[in-house]
Amino acid sequence: EGHNREVRRFFAHFDAEVVDLKRLSFGGIELNNLPTGKTRFLERSEYVHLREYLDNTRDEEKTKTVAEKARKVQIEEAAKEKENAAAKPKPNIGKKETAHAKAKPKGRKKETAKVTKDRRK
Repeated sequence: EGHNREVRRFFAHFDAEVVDLKRLSFGGIELNNLPTGKTRFLERSEYVHLREYLDNTRDEEKTKTVAEKARKVQIEEAAKEKENAAAKPKPNIGKKETAHAKAKPKGRKKETAKVTKDRRK
């Protein structure tokens, strides 16, 4: 994971050189003066603690992955909505009818009015 490099760079920033670096514990497991190159069996409590640590880490990764996928879906949906909005014709705001639709009703009303006038005479 590059933790040694991170520590070395951190101290290099302050003009300090790291001569030797030794990890003392990881995930709740202590080395307890274990000589270099030697191994030991885990105690039951260390095993349980390590299992919990790994499960939590895996759950965090799953949560991040799900959140990233959900965000990608939201971005894609927003892009599709913008495309659909651009493709649709804009509504005539402030106009009740189109010019073609207005001409027909007016013409019919005038004709009807003329007929009624003619009959009254």
